[in-house]
Amino acid sequence: MPDDMPVPLRPSVDRLIGTRLKTRREELNRSLSALAKKTSVPIDHLEAIEAGTVRPSAALLVDICAAIDLRIGSLFADLDLSTAQKTSCR
Repeated sequence: MPDDMPVPLRPSVDRLIGTRLKTRREELNRSLSALAKKTSVPIDHLEAIEAGTVRPSAALLVDICAAIDLRIGSLFADLDLSTAQKTSCR
């Protein structure tokens, strides 16, 4: 890749996804415990995903979105790539 290609800032995208998941879960008045039971994912892992400190796999995102009745595409809707870019990759 050319040196001037932008690199997405992964942490900011992770936080955005986590925030959107948490917001939806809270809109449904669903606890982390209930989500953990429905997805078979430990509560602490779900907390880390919602905080944006852990990046879930695509398969896990699909499972979580299904459990909270959220279209997976909505996690990335209106993502402003101009603010989520960094210098360059090598």
